[in-house]
Amino acid sequence: MNTIKNYKIALWTSVQKLFKSGGDSLLLLSKVLLAVATLAVSGTSLLAQSSIEIKPVKLLDLPEIKTYEYLPQVVQDMPLELQYFNGKEPVTTSFGALKENFVQLFFWDTSYPEHYADLKRIFEYGEEMGAQSTFMLVVSKSDQATLDGIKADLDRFKKELEVDMDIAFVIGNPNLDKLFKMDVFPKYVQINKDAVFLPEQAAVDLFKMRDRRKTVRNGK
Repeated sequence: MNTIKNYKIALWTSVQKLFKSGGDSLLLLSKVLLAVATLAVSGTSLLAQSSIEIKPVKLLDLPEIKTYEYLPQVVQDMPLELQYFNGKEPVTTSFGALKENFVQLFFWDTSYPEHYADLKRIFEYGEEMGAQSTFMLVVSKSDQATLDGIKADLDRFKKELEVDMDIAFVIGNPNLDKLFKMDVFPKYVQINKDAVFLPEQAAVDLFKMRDRRKTVRNGK
């Protein structure tokens, strides 16, 4: 809320300065409107950023899940809150509700050196998979520094590639860490259209396999 308050103060201060500067009334009005428009753009960005509110998630008593088996019903029904950093409202869903598609989970955050390069690889992989897959970035930490880091990465991505990465995040959900226990990071989990859990793997191995397939397709 402080960011919104600061935005309002900045807007009012700018308008006051313009009136104090005097000058032709029409020119002055143009300056005021320009100042309001400029700060409104900044304010919209701040509002979008401040709308990311992470609610505490209760740790559930969940059964163990096994590879190549159906997810237990309690796991399929477990709520997943999807967060977006582009101003979209959060969406609550579940694995069961998503089983029309492959569900691709990338356990990721901004704390390791290759995080931004991996973000681009995840985006490219999502583009290849298309509408048949639902992609999510799972971020275990939910502190403000982590949220700011995600926002900075997405802003950089949009600036460099001129693409708005409209991807869902599941943030601060301990149940996903409990369910998917492979001791490697970043990691990748896939659940197929029948809600069958496929083996976890290191994200780096997935990207290597993808690169090999691209090489074969290109005849190199």
